[in-house]
Amino acid sequence: MEVHKELGYGFLEGVYQESLGIEFKNKGIPFKSQPVIDRFYKSKLLEKKYQPDFICFDKVIVEIKALR
Repeated sequence: MEVHKELGYGFLEGVYQESLGIEFKNKGIPFKSQPVIDRFYKSKLLEKKYQPDFICFDKVIVEIKALR
């Protein structure tokens, strides 16, 4: 909410993502930005990778969505 209060609405997701990364750093929240994660289906490695916007605390996935 801090990022939204500061920036308002109307930007692309990338602007909010970069700003949220700054907030995470300022708050001391450990995170990885856009990590590439292998996915499996029935023990078979998929060619398609999963890349969430953030992973915080090595287990919380954060996906950003910007809407009009």
